[in-house]
Amino acid sequence: MIGIPKCVECMFHCLIHKKRNINMADVSIRQLDATISNKDVEIEIKDSSGKLGTLLISRGNIEWVPSGNYVNKKRLRWKKFADLMIENGRDVQIASPAKKKAKSAKKAIKSKNHNGR
Repeated sequence: MIGIPKCVECMFHCLIHKKRNINMADVSIRQLDATISNKDVEIEIKDSSGKLGTLLISRGNIEWVPSGNYVNKKRLRWKKFADLMIENGRDVQIASPAKKKAKSAKKAIKSKNHNGR
C-alpha cells in the first residue's frame, strides 16, 4: 500500500487559502486511514459561499469533483500532481515538531483559560 505523499499537505493549504485574507474553508474527511487501501479517501471542501467540491485521494491518483458536477471529475496521477504543485504552489515553511508541540500547548492553555471563566 502507498501512503499519502507529503505534498498533499501543500495541496490542502493551497485549496483552503486561495488568498491570504480569505476565511478558511471547512474541510471534512469521510474516511481517515494511515494508508490508502482499496477505497478512496473523500475530502469535502467548503468555504463561506458553500461547497467548492470534493477531493478524492486514491493510491493511483488524485481527483477533483467540482460542486454541482455529477458527470465529470478532474484526475491527475501523483507524479503529475507533484509537478503541478512544485510549479504552481506557493512556498510555505514547514513547522518543526517542536514548534507544533509548543503551538498546540499554547492553544490548549488558551482554550482552558477561556472555558474556565
